[in-house]
Amino acid sequence: MNAKASAAAITLAMALGNFVQFTLGPLAPFLGPDLNLSRTQIGSLTAVHFLVGVVLSPIVGPAVDRAGARTMMAVLFGTAAASLAAIALSPAP
Repeated sequence: MNAKASAAAITLAMALGNFVQFTLGPLAPFLGPDLNLSRTQIGSLTAVHFLVGVVLSPIVGPAVDRAGARTMMAVLFGTAAASLAAIALSPAP
């Protein structure tokens, strides 16, 4: 993989990883009534996002060292794609 492709992949991974975190605030007025969530519950989603990151970092860090960045990037993109496909195919409430 050349330097430009690597930079593009890393940029995309960073953008996707933070997308949920940064869209919760602007979408909160629409998510609350639609999903029947209180403002506190929506605010807690950000805290849970970071808590999961804290818990998984010590596990994922050594896994990246063992498997390699390219393999873990493929796992990340595959997991993200599967998650988004499941969301898209889920029935509307």
